[in-house]
Amino acid sequence: TGEESGAWDQWGGGGFWWNVSTAAGGARPTQYGLKPDNSAALASSLFSLLAAGPPCAASPEHGRGSDQWAKGRDQSAKGSDQWAEGWDRWANRTNEWMWEVLYDADARMLQWYEDEHGAVVRVFFTYTNALAAVAYTRAALRATTAERAEELLSRAHALAGGFDKAFWAAEAAGAGAWVESSAAWWAVSTTLSGWVSKSVLEVWRMAPRAAPAPLLEHACANGHFVAAFLRNNTAWSLGGGGFFDACLTDGTGVVFAGQYSTLNCAWGQWLAVLLSPACP
Repeated sequence: TGEESGAWDQWGGGGFWWNVSTAAGGARPTQYGLKPDNSAALASSLFSLLAAGPPCAASPEHGRGSDQWAKGRDQSAKGSDQWAEGWDRWANRTNEWMWEVLYDADARMLQWYEDEHGAVVRVFFTYTNALAAVAYTRAALRATTAERAEELLSRAHALAGGFDKAFWAAEAAGAGAWVESSAAWWAVSTTLSGWVSKSVLEVWRMAPRAAPAPLLEHACANGHFVAAFLRNNTAWSLGGGGFFDACLTDGTGVVFAGQYSTLNCAWGQWLAVLLSPACP
């Protein structure tokens, strides 16, 4: 668990450290110095997914035509409630820490991190809040009461609804885009900005309800910006097909123009596939 590894801050009231290393002789772990929103949001999503169990666990494809599938299903069910409850508790514990410590009601966003002295740094990132919106939605689907589910969904939608307030650049080329952070209003990023489009669509796919009017349209426009201005459309032999890291909101000034990372290339292609059925 997070407590056993030292990743969860047992001494400071909660939160996951960005990095943990153990001092020689088994002394108390030394921390990198910050407990960020992305560590907590990713951990929360993982816990909810673990609580739900593997999607193929109940598939009749395993052992079809024999009694192996039925036996495996019955065996896996033993102790499953205890397993799920444990991971759900960790998800809720993490979600409460994020909301109590990092959420900024004015910005409708999670702040970047809490440091080792308990101070919270008021910078907002697009992709980390996108991760958190998905985390709260996944936890809501695991809630045991309607009231708790509504509370978690309200948090997810508060974050998703805050994307436009905090990050939308209507002046960006095309039909607009989400900038990568409150500290970089000049930049649109393949991965950091693109993550918001994915999360908006994922939140409303998992828990359908009326979305704020422009939000889904902005998810599409943001994806179109990435495809139009951050993809290298030259020949493959010249690096074509890859995605740049970031550019200015007007579509110029590509960052690291001669370099491509596996992350950006994979993310750009995934985003295109994800948006294709949802966006004209």
